[in-house]
Amino acid sequence: MKRFLSLLLAVCLIAGLAAIPAGAVSVTRPKQFQTVSMGGSTACAVDQSGVLWIWGLISITGEGIDQQIQRASTPQRWMDHIKDVSAGYMHVAALKTDGSVWTWGSNFDGRLGDGTETHRFTPQKILDNVKAISAGSYHSLALKNDGTLWAWGANGHGQIGDGTKTSCLSPKKIADHVIAISAGEDESLFIKDDHTLWGMGSHNGAELGSLSFDDQLTPIRIMGGVTAVCAHDGLLIKTDGSAWEYGFLLKSESKQYGARDFQRVTTPRKAADNAAYIASGSLLRFVVQTDGKLLGWGTNFYGQLGDGTDVWKTAPKQIMSDVSRVSTNGESCLAVKRDGSLWAWGKNESGQLGDGTQTDRYTPVQIIILETVELPTQFYDVAQGAYYADAVQWAVDAGVTKGVDDTHFGPDKPCTRAQAVTFLWRAAGSPEPTVTGTAFTDVQPGSYYEKAVQWAAENNVTAGTSKTTFSPEDTCTRGQIVTFLYRASGAPAVSGGKIPFRDVSSGAYYESAVCWAVTNGITNGTSDTTFSPNSNCTRGQIVTFLYRDMK
Repeated sequence: MKRFLSLLLAVCLIAGLAAIPAGAVSVTRPKQFQTVSMGGSTACAVDQSGVLWIWGLISITGEGIDQQIQRASTPQRWMDHIKDVSAGYMHVAALKTDGSVWTWGSNFDGRLGDGTETHRFTPQKILDNVKAISAGSYHSLALKNDGTLWAWGANGHGQIGDGTKTSCLSPKKIADHVIAISAGEDESLFIKDDHTLWGMGSHNGAELGSLSFDDQLTPIRIMGGVTAVCAHDGLLIKTDGSAWEYGFLLKSESKQYGARDFQRVTTPRKAADNAAYIASGSLLRFVVQTDGKLLGWGTNFYGQLGDGTDVWKTAPKQIMSDVSRVSTNGESCLAVKRDGSLWAWGKNESGQLGDGTQTDRYTPVQIIILETVELPTQFYDVAQGAYYADAVQWAVDAGVTKGVDDTHFGPDKPCTRAQAVTFLWRAAGSPEPTVTGTAFTDVQPGSYYEKAVQWAAENNVTAGTSKTTFSPEDTCTRGQIVTFLYRASGAPAVSGGKIPFRDVSSGAYYESAVCWAVTNGITNGTSDTTFSPNSNCTRGQIVTFLYRDMK
């Protein structure tokens, strides 16, 4: 073990841990995005610097013979300081970072909420103190910071919820204690702080939980235990993280011209588990799972499922991986991956996919807007100020690890047990193990991690997951990595106060390691009271732990 610690010190000196190379790297990369919205033929995306980009049908002015429609088949810069955006049918609502709401586009029935029916090419401010927006086909909803729901626009089916069918030209308060909203074609849905789902407007698609065709002019309670909802073709997430579908549902799968058979269902049926985000529209549904898998099912006339076919699907099918956000109007789709990349597929007759063409896409195509930025490393996904930026630079310079490719480090990607001990081994100078082979039957001879595991076992860094298995492909947990580091440091005695984390039980194998890691400034936990020992450890976290330990 003394030999190991000496090697650690040597690597520290060689890598220059006390003086990480200063200065940023100027790189040209695709812009990274945070959210998207597809409404009608209008596509919108907000990049990570808060700039709103629009393409497809980007604006409309005038009416009748004087009407002018502007289109663009590539993204156009539109507004700055934007937090979120929601596109309806020929109108858009944008939420600024200061909480103000701005609208523009077609203004029939007052869907812009500016007190008139005048079409607007330029954005007009209509509300303040807002934290969420949702543009339906012809009306819109806003959720204020105080939990109040406001609505405006078309009201022919009672979707405003004010007890009338009169269009509402300005925002009107409808409900209190609201935490989530979703505006559909002729209906509105919202969730209260007790996780009950409420709705008003048209029952046509059974989105309000009834087979009745009568319009509902004031909010009614639909069900409980809901955390997220999409008004277009009912889709919701329950409090246990499961996704459920209702409303118009396909009965069978077929080619695009043979699957016209659907049913109206009021009782939600389970569609998927581990749902983190949902989107739906016109018999098309998407679920983003907590691990980033994008599942899709429904109609597929224009390739809007993104699976490379025109076959309709009645059950979820994986379309993409590493996705964070998705949006659809039922015919065209947008998605943002966890690395901030922007993707589009489906119908494209108005250029709403943003790829410079009007060609329908049956599989996702990346939409690229180049920017030149100053980054701390050559990796696009390591931003200035990221807690792991110095650690990543050190890890690459010291030969501990490279990126997942030439331009991405993958800081948020999970790290396997094999990768974790390999990082440790390389940081120690990649010493030759004194013993050939291991007792672990799942460590493949000649694998990149074979010597690292041999070295870790003989230095008591790890004893494997059993006497005969190391489980190299299992994701390394936070409890495991601090234990590896603690043992590699000789398992020193730890003095100090009581561990503040309620999820670190007395006698746990990682108890002393966690105490040591906190005492030595290697980690502060995931909150003031939690360490999350069983949570997956990411590449960014592991190189940061190792960097802090060796400093």
